[in-house]
Amino acid sequence: MSEYYIKIHLVVDAVIGLAVFTWLAAFVVDKSVSRVSRLILGRDGYYRLLKESCKKLFKERDL
Repeated sequence: MSEYYIKIHLVVDAVIGLAVFTWLAAFVVDKSVSRVSRLILGRDGYYRLLKESCKKLFKERDL
């Protein structure tokens, strides 16, 4: 019976570890893309692009 619980514990730990790794990888990629975009577009261009993207994302949706 204890072997069964150990296996479940290992699977749960693996799933949590994978979720944390995915979240951290997405965070690092997001930061890198932001920095490169600011470098290429300049600060004003980057924030203007971000503002326009947010407008398009949250524009009057029918929920």
